Amino acid sequence: YERLGVPVEMVDRIRVRELVPGMRVDDLRGGRFCERDGYGDPLAALAGLGAAARLAGAHLVEGAAATALLREGDRVIGVRTAHGDVRSERVLVATGCWTAALCATAAVGVPIWAYRRSIMESGPLPALMKIPLVVEWESGFHFRPKERVQRFAMPNLTADGRVEKGPATPPAAYPAAFEPLEVPPSLEPWVRARAAWRHPAFADLRIVDAWSCYYEMTPDDHPVVGAVPGVRGLYLAAGFSGHGFMHSPAIAQLVVEEMLDGKARTLDIRDLSLERFITGRRPFTATVL
Repeated sequence: YERLGVPVEMVDRIRVRELVPGMRVDDLRGGRFCERDGYGDPLAALAGLGAAARLAGAHLVEGAAATALLREGDRVIGVRTAHGDVRSERVLVATGCWTAALCATAAVGVPIWAYRRSIMESGPLPALMKIPLVVEWESGFHFRPKERVQRFAMPNLTADGRVEKGPATPPAAYPAAFEPLEVPPSLEPWVRARAAWRHPAFADLRIVDAWSCYYEMTPDDHPVVGAVPGVRGLYLAAGFSGHGFMHSPAIAQLVVEEMLDGKARTLDIRDLSLERFITGRRPFTATVL
């Protein structure tokens, strides 16, 4: 962290209690703290990046679904969209959990599938409006204030009520079927109980909103980035397994380097190539929330 200039510190449970007054800490040894963590705004970032791209000459088309990749022999030549075909010498597929289905139209297999995760919000809790993002590493439960509400993220639950931080196994085939985007009814009682156990301010917690989304998972929880072997002009940036917003600025630079110069220069991204699922080469082991 120090080498990269990230202000992260290891803290004991006394310091944890100071950062989040009143929180239960008797089950903790300590934690890691970075006051800048967890407060990025994806929608604001997207709007800013889109505006910057337009100023740089990019033409953005919204609401036009990409339905197929156009392939001739060993190369892609463009994309078929709901508004017509777009021809290009290079195509970057960054379509999240829809990547496997889109790449299959060009006879390219990509092991990415959708995995449902959920978010909940309560009304304002004045006592907790200035706390940092709090994450229970063991369970995957976390919470933080957002404007005037308290926001909660949580693991999934198995049919018998056990915590499931991630998918147990990949699907039998790609592309896989998508689960309905409905918040499982078992999650709210679990969140209310877990929150009240962690902090007494949540004792009478009332959930006012909830929704689900899709993570784009890979078998090793790492993204697939870079050129597709055997298909000239086709590049991938997908499968971030819940970390895409955090990684996106660096990944954008790296994949553009590879698209324009034939190789990423800033970092070696060979461990993230699609080919790793054939050769058995694996990225370094690291756990990221």
